Amino acid sequence: SLRAVDTRLAIQLFLSGERFSRYEVLFAQQGVQCISARDIPPPRWANPWHAASFAKLGALWQTTWSRIIVMDVDAVALKNIDHLAAVPAPALTYRPDRCGSQRAQCCWDINAGVMVLRPNAGDAARVESILRAPTGSAGRVDGDGGDQSFWRHFYSRVNELPAAYNTFKADKVVNWSSDVFVLHDVWGTRWSRWWSPSPARQWLDNLTSTASSMMRSAAAKPLNRSRAVCYVKSLIHLCDYDDQSFI
Repeated sequence: SLRAVDTRLAIQLFLSGERFSRYEVLFAQQGVQCISARDIPPPRWANPWHAASFAKLGALWQTTWSRIIVMDVDAVALKNIDHLAAVPAPALTYRPDRCGSQRAQCCWDINAGVMVLRPNAGDAARVESILRAPTGSAGRVDGDGGDQSFWRHFYSRVNELPAAYNTFKADKVVNWSSDVFVLHDVWGTRWSRWWSPSPARQWLDNLTSTASSMMRSAAAKPLNRSRAVCYVKSLIHLCDYDDQSFI
């Protein structure tokens, strides 16, 4: 989607877990640099469901850049966002959430689907210090046990990005074509049939169709469903299927 909106910024794809070169070459053809995400073991208090999200903390080690825009893989650019490279960092959007001991209260919380960060060695060292803290009040971070809980604890103050840079399908939007820069196409509403704004829906469908076609063409032969590839990724034991042989 970033290429489709004519970004002039360098694009890097952070990868963790198993990697397959036949798929990565597709990104390279789009001018995307695929790099291994820094190995950041999730803390003891992490929720296993969100364990992989801590890989985003590795963005603070990318000190080659003075400022970077971090997007989740399910974030879709509907318009060019290059100008975010000039906003004060750190910058994130806020979204309504449930909080309190029984999650009965409505509150605002940051969402890390789109972030503007300023990588530096000092913050990177502080990340490691927090993650290595022992279990207990000093090492525990309140929240859902994912990277968003960590960012809230890590930064005492952030700059707020407008909701247009991290919009969900369930949000009330007057004009998706003119009012939204980034659609955060989260799992819960990804295949919702009721979401049908035009031409935003056509834009997303075309991007999805193109990406799916590219991935299918990269697969030299059908997946071998008789052989499972299993590996441990952070706190989660994953099993996936692939047509490659592993010893």
